[in-house]
Amino acid sequence: MKDARPFRLDARTGWRGRSPDNTVALGESLLLRTIPDDEQPLVDASGSLGGFAEATAIAVDSEDRVYVLDGEGHRIHRFDPCEQRFEELPCIGGRGAAPRQLSEPSGIDVTPADDLVVADAGNRRLQVFSLHGLTLRHVVESPVGGQWRPTDVASDPRGYVFVADEANDAIQLFDPRYRFVRSLGPFAAPAHVAVDRCGRVYVVEPAASRVSVLTLDDRYRAKSVDQIAAPSDLAGRFEPVAVAVDAAGNVYLTERATGRLYVLGPDADPAAGPRPSRAYEGAGTALGFDAAGNPLVGGARVVQLRAHGAHELRGTFESDALDSTVEGCTWHRVRLRADVPGGGRVVVHTYTSDVELPASVLASPSTAWRRGASLVGEHRGDWDCLILSPPGRYLWLRVELEGDGLTSPAVHLVVVEVPRRTSADHLPAVYRQDAASRDFVERFMALFDEVRGPVARTLDQFPSYLDPDGVPASETPGRTDFLGWLGSWLGLVSEGTWSVTQRRALLREAPALFELRGTPEGLRRHVRLYTGLEPKIVEHFRLRRWSFVGHTRLGDSSELWSDSISGRLQLDAYADIGGFELLDAGDPRLDPLRHHAHRFTIYVPVRRPLSEAQHGTLKRIVELAKPAHTTGEVLVVGPRMRIGSQSRVGVDTVVAEWPEGVTTGENRLGTGSILGPSRDERSSPTLRIGRRARIGSSTLLD
Repeated sequence: MKDARPFRLDARTGWRGRSPDNTVALGESLLLRTIPDDEQPLVDASGSLGGFAEATAIAVDSEDRVYVLDGEGHRIHRFDPCEQRFEELPCIGGRGAAPRQLSEPSGIDVTPADDLVVADAGNRRLQVFSLHGLTLRHVVESPVGGQWRPTDVASDPRGYVFVADEANDAIQLFDPRYRFVRSLGPFAAPAHVAVDRCGRVYVVEPAASRVSVLTLDDRYRAKSVDQIAAPSDLAGRFEPVAVAVDAAGNVYLTERATGRLYVLGPDADPAAGPRPSRAYEGAGTALGFDAAGNPLVGGARVVQLRAHGAHELRGTFESDALDSTVEGCTWHRVRLRADVPGGGRVVVHTYTSDVELPASVLASPSTAWRRGASLVGEHRGDWDCLILSPPGRYLWLRVELEGDGLTSPAVHLVVVEVPRRTSADHLPAVYRQDAASRDFVERFMALFDEVRGPVARTLDQFPSYLDPDGVPASETPGRTDFLGWLGSWLGLVSEGTWSVTQRRALLREAPALFELRGTPEGLRRHVRLYTGLEPKIVEHFRLRRWSFVGHTRLGDSSELWSDSISGRLQLDAYADIGGFELLDAGDPRLDPLRHHAHRFTIYVPVRRPLSEAQHGTLKRIVELAKPAHTTGEVLVVGPRMRIGSQSRVGVDTVVAEWPEGVTTGENRLGTGSILGPSRDERSSPTLRIGRRARIGSSTLLD
């Protein structure tokens, strides 16, 4: 029991439950479902529909303009929101087989590239028009070699086009350039096709009274095919004539026989069939969505179904059995993170048992469901209630949502805590002599535990503030920076030029840096933490070149000692009257040793020039990490060579052959390249006609 963990239900871990009446959407949060309602015609009450008899198909472009296909009139109309009327697209339509003419058109779609694709079924072709100027871009003939009959068309967010081919019982797939990719299927005389935002393809098969759902992989190959069955009361006469999918994944179906619009949520059980919304007169011929996600239903008229005032009034979520693995387990509490509007309510019920029960038993009326508490009225944030159900190994959770029809409560997170732990465990046993007393005392003490809980959790989490990789940090001035606070414990006051990553690394390496302080290795590690590159340290005593009789050549490995090395006091040579002060004469015999003693130079490679502040930080790092009696010089090494200041062989300089070839615009004479003889001109003069025969230069005539 001590190792038990809370049960978490949310979008990340999975809700692990269901909505028995399909009234709660199990998406990012638990929400009451929306129902299309409040129809708004796209034209005025006079019924001015631009001259078309009935909408056959509907599409919407990137500017939220609505396009309606008049199949009987062989025309395409566009709705002008400013003029509040439909206008006929010029130079497109009219019955015939010539380009731009149509014959029995049955579907249209607007691709992400703003191409208007028309399924010209009678002419057995697709016609593709650019919405910018209505230019005819493509005429797509049969991709399978024989006859085909494109009855509908749909595109996905990547621009791939799916065409329902009734003649070949397939869905033909084209890429964004309208090149044929492959055939998908088989399907029973597909009449309509739609694609959701996840890439699933919905195919209407009227002959089979079903809608098939095709799942594809990243290469547009079929992975699985499922079916959405018809409602039981329409079995045998289900005739869907349009299908569409909104941005939330809801599937919309229209039916000619009843004039109803059906909605199937993305997480509903397909076997249960679509859920009918209210019926619309004349609906059942076309579907689409505007930019706001409102459904557009076309029949004898085109209406927009607005979303406001369309939430279910109440809904229920029931979790699967939560198993504590312990018989007779006492469950503690339920915590919710929810947003509840002023007219909403969330009610929590629990059911416990030592036996895992089927759903049919839980669905039957029973007083075993215990009501925990209700969250009523406007609320935003966390809320909790104790579990009042008796002990049991399994627990089922029921969350009821209630709204006012205009808005919906939203439950973002549910946490069920087990086992029950309260401060009553620290009271004398007399307070828990029997079950009733123990239950009362535990519930009573839980109230005080909740008050002191935040303080206790802060203390429990305090060790994380001592972890260099876990302590909170901030790069914004003025905000609490616990990383800097932790560093101050060790005397590490980092400056503004240190990033959070560098500061964490410095704090992590602090024990080793303190141990190595005053050594070359400690200095190298400290500088490496700041720059990310390995520095080089040259100790000047290693530059002494002593002379040994019989083993040394002047000018090769040694140099003669002179007064100019130490620069001792000498009038008119190394000092001017008034410019020196006699303090200590020293020992002249030690001058050769003192000249290079206690001095070093650190060469710091950088990828890009340092700012003045960064250069100052680097100097302070060296001053902090070096031995106190030494004098150090910092030289920043860039990707170049400078005689006298940045030219140490093996440190920042490589002796190699001159590079051959000069690239115009990339090399600078005197810096990255020199002009010299070519490879052929480095040898002695020879006479080679056409190659090395320049009179006066490489060739002499005697």
